Amino acid sequence: MFKIKFIWALLAVVVFASCDEGKYDREIEPPIEVVSGAADFSNYVAVGSSLAAGMSDGALFIASQTNSYPNLLAEKMALAGGGEFTQPYMNDNIGGLLAGGNPIPGLYGPRLYFDGAGLAVLPGTPTTDVTNIQPGPYNNMGVVGAKSFHLLANGYGNLGNLQLGLANPYFVRMASSPNASVMEDVMAASPSFFSLWIGGNDVLQYAVTGGDGSDAITPQPVFDGSMSGIVGALTSTGAKGVIGNVPNVLHSAFFNAVPHAPLDPTNPEYAAQIPLLNGAYMQLNQAFAYLVGTGQIPAVPDRSVNFSETAASPVVIHDESIPNITAALFQVLVLGGLDQQTAGLLATQYGQSRQATEEDLLLLTSQTVIGELNEAYFQQLVDGGVPPE
Repeated sequence: MFKIKFIWALLAVVVFASCDEGKYDREIEPPIEVVSGAADFSNYVAVGSSLAAGMSDGALFIASQTNSYPNLLAEKMALAGGGEFTQPYMNDNIGGLLAGGNPIPGLYGPRLYFDGAGLAVLPGTPTTDVTNIQPGPYNNMGVVGAKSFHLLANGYGNLGNLQLGLANPYFVRMASSPNASVMEDVMAASPSFFSLWIGGNDVLQYAVTGGDGSDAITPQPVFDGSMSGIVGALTSTGAKGVIGNVPNVLHSAFFNAVPHAPLDPTNPEYAAQIPLLNGAYMQLNQAFAYLVGTGQIPAVPDRSVNFSETAASPVVIHDESIPNITAALFQVLVLGGLDQQTAGLLATQYGQSRQATEEDLLLLTSQTVIGELNEAYFQQLVDGGVPPE
């Protein structure tokens, strides 16, 4: 029996092999040859800011630099004659910068990590010190935080200019000399092909600060002149390249993740406060209605503050674009029976405020303060004589 089964099995294999005969009777096509066309990828240089540098998770670190889009492009260009691609690598995968052992705040902080239990977010400890200069030029000349005109500024990598706010610590550690500009180092690298993506920070820094004026939008003539100078330099030797467009920064999640009406009445901690809040705003709303009725202020925008017990309510914001009615509001509140101290505090805080609308974009950072006690302002009120309870 065993021999018969074996013979039948062997016949089955022969039959199936016969059926497949000719199925793969064709030559395997050779791989497609990758060519550069009219471009010369032998010395690709990337010019830009944070995205070009590879910034991720709010920091620059080895892994993010490895995955930067210029480095990924260079890997593909290597298939078509591209050469070595150098980057000013950080010392670690934590990110953040030190200056003489002291952490540099702002854009230069480290990444955040979950603790061992995955319950808390903790900052890492940076090990990259800008005083340990690793002079370039490099193929990746992306500088975190750079604006268009910064690329042309001499001394932008001068360690002595850091405290004056005239230098960028990321460029300090990679500049070929203290007085070199980014573009001078770019051209010293002799690019045969370039990518340029700059301009986002010219408006983004203004936007992420809420337009408070601490970081102004680059004036159009300055931006146009800077771009003209940068592109002119890059193409002066006959190099070809690509220029990245700047999308509308307001479309990013930073400006759209927090809704204008985040105060949810289903939250038991907040719901219990709604009647108290509406009662506290009653006299203020009456003052607003009086000012509108007497024509002292327009009806739009609506200055009144009301919180719903059945639907999400908008936050109250300070709006510098609307008339400041502090003086008029103070007078009405005093006439309505409030003591001058309380009237003064309310008029100062709500003389230029309103509830948010769908047109208002709340910054991502606002989610950490919405619904939380403003301790600094609370202390200011207590110091001004307002009882803490």
